[in-house]
Amino acid sequence: APGVAAAAALAHEIAELWEPLVRPQITLATCQYPDDLRRAIIEQADAGATRIAVVILGSPESAAAEHALALASDTAKHDLATQVRVASSIWNDRQLARRLAERVLAHVEHTPYANVGVALVCPGSPEAWVRRYAASEQTENYFIQRVRMRLSDAGLKCEHVRAAWLDWQPPDVTETIRHLAVLGC
Repeated sequence: APGVAAAAALAHEIAELWEPLVRPQITLATCQYPDDLRRAIIEQADAGATRIAVVILGSPESAAAEHALALASDTAKHDLATQVRVASSIWNDRQLARRLAERVLAHVEHTPYANVGVALVCPGSPEAWVRRYAASEQTENYFIQRVRMRLSDAGLKCEHVRAAWLDWQPPDVTETIRHLAVLGC
């Protein structure tokens, strides 16, 4: 999945921000394999880490993340010499919404904004997951709204910035693109 490549690139960029002598060890783990986070924590602890930060590059309010964090928590409880802390969701970071809006605007800089439509594509979740992980849905919605607001503040019509879902939820990408086309985008 492209998410793994993006996470690896981000880990590399973060590591480069540190001086070599104080550079933290960064270990990637995927929530696709819940035991992977547990493995990463054990690997960090075995390498001598006494404080470990877990940063989830998606919504922590999901079935996969919940399961991975539960396994990780059990592991951390057995090793009292290692402190494990989970950072807040990256989706709450206002800079992420700003950067996404900047990327969109960079791609349309030579196009009249009245003709520009933007489909913000989200993965989507089955209805049962939406009910169980309502906070995840809210986090995603707030992120979309922050991006929409930034694009609107830059001059795009707010109604020309639409959310679309890859799976499970309407509207899908095709429906959203068709809707934007009808609006003249």
